[in-house]
Amino acid sequence: LDVTAFQGRFDGQAVIAGRWLLQRGKQAYSQSFQRLVPLPEDGYPALVRALREGWQTEVKQLAQELQPTLTAK
Repeated sequence: LDVTAFQGRFDGQAVIAGRWLLQRGKQAYSQSFQRLVPLPEDGYPALVRALREGWQTEVKQLAQELQPTLTAK
């Protein structure tokens, strides 16, 4: 997992982006990801909450995407 962005932007968006790579035997799977989460208000606490929410959502989505690959024999 390579996270290339985990920050707030001047336009009121929290940005989470990067790329994951899974190697299983001789096969490799990879995909880029980017998630924008709107900040409900200004300030650092709102940014932290938005990044937490976005990261948790991204991890759940990644787990769902990889489940078939990880359980296949």
